Amino acid sequence: LVGGIAPKSLAWPPRLITHSAGDCGRESFLTASTRLINQRGYRGASVEKISAELKVTKGSFYHHHEAKDDLVFACFERTHDVLQEIQHAALAGPGSAGAQFASAFASLVDYQMSDHGPLLRTIAMGALPDNLRLKVFERAVRTTERFGAMMSDGAADGSLRPIDPTIGAQMVRIAVSASAEMG
Repeated sequence: LVGGIAPKSLAWPPRLITHSAGDCGRESFLTASTRLINQRGYRGASVEKISAELKVTKGSFYHHHEAKDDLVFACFERTHDVLQEIQHAALAGPGSAGAQFASAFASLVDYQMSDHGPLLRTIAMGALPDNLRLKVFERAVRTTERFGAMMSDGAADGSLRPIDPTIGAQMVRIAVSASAEMG
């Protein structure tokens, strides 16, 4: 990866893809919760702090989620929905595989720094019970492997440098996650 993923000939800036948010109330709830969990960690983002941040009662919190684990799982579901939606939109878009990859990557970084971001960091996965952690892990693997497939397609059509797609995909996931701190 010393020379990068993209050759110097890859056009920049890429096409940006926006995420189509679902239920605004639920989206706001999950966004605020994700921010708190990312800032304070699983234990530091108590139900009281989440409720206070959202300006709702604890009763309102428990109306939507039986327990904090359910909320963290919902935040991960939202994160993977955004990743998947942007990846699929990029793949359906115009241009080479490299242009599609660049569009997905740039759009996710843009999302991380927008009012809709951030995405939930994978470190929160460790606090989940085994059954939920496995579901989150399996979905994370699929979205990461999709980045690898995009890189392989780009190497095949000459629009990306031929690098190990597994290592490259992991690097991209880490870079997208870290980009939330750039704001």
